[in-house]
Amino acid sequence: MSIKQSDLAERWELSAGRISQLVSEGMPLDSFESAERWRAKRHGETGIAPANYKMEGSPEIQEPQTDQKPTTSATSSVLETFDSIVERQRFLVQVSRNEYIKAVKAGSPQQSKLYASYDKTVNTLTKLKAESDRLAVMNGEYIRAIDAAEAIRAFASEVLNRLDKVSLEIAEQCNPENPPKAVKALNAWCVKIRKELSRDE
Repeated sequence: MSIKQSDLAERWELSAGRISQLVSEGMPLDSFESAERWRAKRHGETGIAPANYKMEGSPEIQEPQTDQKPTTSATSSVLETFDSIVERQRFLVQVSRNEYIKAVKAGSPQQSKLYASYDKTVNTLTKLKAESDRLAVMNGEYIRAIDAAEAIRAFASEVLNRLDKVSLEIAEQCNPENPPKAVKALNAWCVKIRKELSRDE
C-alpha cells in the first residue's frame, strides 16, 4: 500500500515541495518505514540527522524518548535543546551501525560505504558531545579538572591543619589529670593518620 506525499509532509513537518523533491531523488512511497529508512540512510551519508527526524520503532532500534512536551511545527525548531540534538545524533549512530551490520551479514558490496557513513556519524556525535560538555562547564554543571583538584587540595590542607591542632585543643579534656600524656597519644594518632592519607594519594 502506497502512502501520500501529503501524509509524509504532515508526519515530518516538512513542506509539500520538500517532500516532492525527496521523491524525485529516489525516496520510496510504499510505506512510512521504507521512506524513513531511506531518509536515515541518506542523512547517514552526511553524518548529520535532520532536526525533525522520526522513524518507525523496530526490534533493533527505538527512537529516543524525551521529557519535553509536544510542540507545534511552528515552534519545534525554536524550542529544541542542544541535548536533544545530541540524542538525535546518538540515534542516527545506532541506525548507521545497524545498516552496516546488516550489510556485513549479507555480504553486501555496500559495506565500505556504509561503514564510512557510520564512522562519520560517530565523529559528529563525538564533536557534539565535546561541545555539550563544554557548555555544561560554562553553565556551572561541571567544574574543570584543575579547579576540582585545587578544591580538593584546599580541603585536604584544612583537614591536616585541624589534625595538627587536635592535641592542643582536646588533650586536657581527654586526660585532665595528665594532659601531656594525652598530647603524646593524640600526636601519635595524628602522625598515623597523616601517613595513611599520604599512602592513599
